[in-house]
Amino acid sequence: MANPKFYFQDLTDVVFTSSVGDDASYPATNLNDYLTAPYWKSANNNASQYLSIDFGATGSGRKSICLSNHNLNGIMSSGTIKLQASSSSDFTTGVDDVDADLVVNSDPFIQEFTENTKRYWRILFNGNLSAIPYIGNLFIGNILDFGYGYEFPYRAADKAYETTERTSLDGTLRATQPYAGRIEFELNWKLLNDTFKTNWQAFHAVVRGRLRPFYFVDVDGTSIYYVKLSDDRNPLDTIAYQLNNTAKIKLKTLGVS
Repeated sequence: MANPKFYFQDLTDVVFTSSVGDDASYPATNLNDYLTAPYWKSANNNASQYLSIDFGATGSGRKSICLSNHNLNGIMSSGTIKLQASSSSDFTTGVDDVDADLVVNSDPFIQEFTENTKRYWRILFNGNLSAIPYIGNLFIGNILDFGYGYEFPYRAADKAYETTERTSLDGTLRATQPYAGRIEFELNWKLLNDTFKTNWQAFHAVVRGRLRPFYFVDVDGTSIYYVKLSDDRNPLDTIAYQLNNTAKIKLKTLGVS
């Protein structure tokens, strides 16, 4: 059984730029909205193009890439996809091949790599493309590894069906979701140590409660969910984590299933 993990990133100051330009209907700024449906699409399928990512600063360690709503699986008719990091925006100095042959074979796709702190990154289509590339969501960020499984299981079949209600002077307005509910998780962990608490606080400072979604990989190592915390409050602030207590973390998927 694998350890559950959260994969997350703050996209606030990130700038995405295509080397050949964007399709006007699908600009690169769509990659800043944390949503998977609105996507970036390149202007063409020219060979050796790339999507560059400027994180705005160096020093923040990046350990993983997450992609969803994309067509990168098998898009190269020749050559490979490279994930690179560089000290310069033109990728002429200090270039690291983080992954010289990035095989994107699933959607969502998640891959970990050796931590790299450089500011400039790019996805380089190093060869000929058989289609115009597009990506709905792209994280190159950090990982919160819980180190062990959660204490009590949950049932993925248990879904939440949202209903909102507002009472006005002339009646009640109600909107409801009659089918295809969202999966909710209520996961419990036994006492977390000082190292984990530090890592959790760094994670919570990025997602800021319900503000920013992130990827949750379950204990089977293959089930991937795009989720948000269900509460703005930090669950670790409400427990004496050095005692024999349990931290309860509630999550909710963004998409219906």
